[in-house]
Amino acid sequence: MNMTQPLVLVSNDDGYRALGVTTLAQVLREHFRVVICAPENEQSASSHALSLNRPLRVEAHAEGVYSVDGTPADSVYIALNEKSVLPERPVLVVSGMNHGPNLGQDVFYSGTVAAAREAALQGIPALAVSAHAEANLLAACQDVARLALRMTELFRGVPCLFNANYPPGSSWSHQATRAGRRVYSGGLVGRFDPRGRPYYWIGGDSVHHVGASGTDTIAFEEGVVGITPLNLDLWSPSLEEAAQHLCDL
Repeated sequence: MNMTQPLVLVSNDDGYRALGVTTLAQVLREHFRVVICAPENEQSASSHALSLNRPLRVEAHAEGVYSVDGTPADSVYIALNEKSVLPERPVLVVSGMNHGPNLGQDVFYSGTVAAAREAALQGIPALAVSAHAEANLLAACQDVARLALRMTELFRGVPCLFNANYPPGSSWSHQATRAGRRVYSGGLVGRFDPRGRPYYWIGGDSVHHVGASGTDTIAFEEGVVGITPLNLDLWSPSLEEAAQHLCDL
């Protein structure tokens, strides 16, 4: 490990053994010192949950590779606050490469995005990256490395959060985008177990995109990598007047 290289933390929501995160870390090591700290098991759609009601355990698997028996946000939170995981503050946190895109309102559910968001909330520039199953994983990770280098040039020490998605293929153009909308159908499937009790599966069986030109969903359909800046401040100025009406009781 070249100690003169800047330090990058890599996490995800697919688990520390997932091909996406191991490939991404391998590529990033050509330019950075890299530490992986990711969930022990898959935590897709866990959003920004933190495990506040039970202890968390960290396991070291190899030099610079750690797992946490918790959520993606847990993993980043522990890594940034436990010196046995990270010897110093990283210049960047990259979450991914997620197996499947995180587009539109999926960013609210995504553990991949939440891991990056946790870093940004703690004052570190962060990038969440996801790829379609038919995207060339190595090419996508190499592209992420270029984005990571650019982010360390532009945003070192600046808390910010970006979300990038790789469509099928092995070569892409890039576009600054805003979040579109993914519409899922058949979002709840009910069944009965052998004892006659109902149970449910959450998740649609098909999806289509809604959005105008300039959204991440449309860019993805056009084979373009959309790079979407995400705001850490959820305050809605368009509803400020409505909030005032609620106060006038």
